[in-house]
Amino acid sequence: MRPYAARNWIGLWSLFMRELRRSTVKSWGELLFGPPLMGLLFAATFGIAAGSRDPAPLGLDMIAFLAPGLAFSAAGNFAFAGGCFPIVMGKLEGTIADELMAPLSPGELALGHALGGAVAGIACGLAVLLVLIPFAPLTFPNPLLALAHLALGALALSTIGAIAGLWARRWDDYGAVDTLFLQPLMMLSGTFFPLATLPEPLPSALALLPAFPAIDGMRQGLAGAGEAPVATSLLVLAATCLGLLVALRQLFASGWRTKS
Repeated sequence: MRPYAARNWIGLWSLFMRELRRSTVKSWGELLFGPPLMGLLFAATFGIAAGSRDPAPLGLDMIAFLAPGLAFSAAGNFAFAGGCFPIVMGKLEGTIADELMAPLSPGELALGHALGGAVAGIACGLAVLLVLIPFAPLTFPNPLLALAHLALGALALSTIGAIAGLWARRWDDYGAVDTLFLQPLMMLSGTFFPLATLPEPLPSALALLPAFPAIDGMRQGLAGAGEAPVATSLLVLAATCLGLLVALRQLFASGWRTKS
């Protein structure tokens, strides 16, 4: 048996590419058409409803305010599904045993699943953003900053999805996590309104979860306005990703809900 101290880069790459193909190549229509269309509909609906609202959120045009949040909401949903769906399907169909028997360490299993879902989520977020750019007066003061927040946020949501996939015993469990956790998280994390407009303790609690720092950081990188210091957002996202990956690695190592 291969000692786990050595890295199986070929195996890790193979697992990553398999998960990425599952989330993108086999669902390219959903990736290219569904989320961008929903982003346009949300932007049009809220833009028309807001009209010439004065003052605009954070001093931004309404569409410019919405675009980063809509892009990350699509990315987060796609990343979560990319992390969760393959594990649930593998458990229900019995194919997850192939992964557990492969010469892959628990850390490699965790990274392969998390990175596959994260890259799919990043691609989805960029697709939504490209569709919204012609309608949003974005100034792009720091695009790399926005990309960093998108990448870290997608990685966090993909890892959460993988953990949820290990926990789930049937598709109903996956749907429950999506409905009761993920969708409220996206709706309340600053996509449609500044977080400061919510009553305490919601702003303080949501600021520690990955969606708000990612959305706020993307907004600062794309539109030049936000609610939290950039360094704080990056620190929260990096710490969240690290903690979640360690937790996912430990769950794979223990065989939690993967071995009957």
